[in-house]
Amino acid sequence: MTIVHVVPGHEHHGVTQHALALLATPALSGQQIVRILEGACPVVGEAESALAEVGNAALLHLHLTDHLLAPTASRCAELVVSLARQRPISLTLHDLPQPCDQHLRYERRRRAYALMAAHACGVVVASEHERGLLTGALDAEGLRAGGPIEVIPLPIEAAPGSVPTLPKPGATPGADGPHTPRDLVVFGYLYPGKGHAAALDALQLGPGGQRADDEFADVGVLALGAPSPGHERLVQEYTDRARALGRRFTITGYLPDAEVLTRLRAAAVPVAAADHVSASGSIGSWLAAGRRPLAPAGPYVDELDA
Repeated sequence: MTIVHVVPGHEHHGVTQHALALLATPALSGQQIVRILEGACPVVGEAESALAEVGNAALLHLHLTDHLLAPTASRCAELVVSLARQRPISLTLHDLPQPCDQHLRYERRRRAYALMAAHACGVVVASEHERGLLTGALDAEGLRAGGPIEVIPLPIEAAPGSVPTLPKPGATPGADGPHTPRDLVVFGYLYPGKGHAAALDALQLGPGGQRADDEFADVGVLALGAPSPGHERLVQEYTDRARALGRRFTITGYLPDAEVLTRLRAAAVPVAAADHVSASGSIGSWLAAGRRPLAPAGPYVDELDA
């Protein structure tokens, strides 16, 4: 059977990058790929036109988080279900809806992901935690999975070379602005709940949880990455919040792949404090760079540690 992979989203999005990286490996490099720009509609027509050349026996495999394919989770599910009614589909799903999310948003996304899983002949997720979230969503909606739900963890491949010795305080600031070798560093897109706010909160604390004193006055937060679309306002919000604490918030903007490894290895305090992650490419990037980021305990982090 010929498999056609549908990969939506901007090339800089983590889900899109993950899919394209997998499809570039020797085992999958011969697969046909349909690329769809983020939010492009109607997706059904675009995918169907590409499938016309491979015949009715083709399996369509979609690499998804809902907002990459459509403006809303409900619309995403409609598109996937429409495709599933025309030919077999399978899915790789990311960013599973979690009960800790805003209630109405969780319910909308829970139903959407359950519908997609119910109409797919198989689903891949990136953690046991995500499999539990998806089976819970199916149960809550009174649906059954259309096929097996398999766990394939996000890849963590150690980068070549060793972690360099960190510079001493007082070293020359980088081109992205004044920061010190003691900064807390968060990697990835800037959006609410990613961990930047938690890092700013930590700046107020010194040893033993007491308020930080002058010994830590040079420590700021350095964000490696760009704001997620629609969340540009957070740059000023976090800058103002840091300034109110007498600290700094610095953001690099988008970093090319060739620069990411150097930045991760040069970070003084790696922080991966995202709220309630179901799986995390950012943590994997830190680990691949030979770093051990500070991360809050939770189902996925505990699973990854185990």
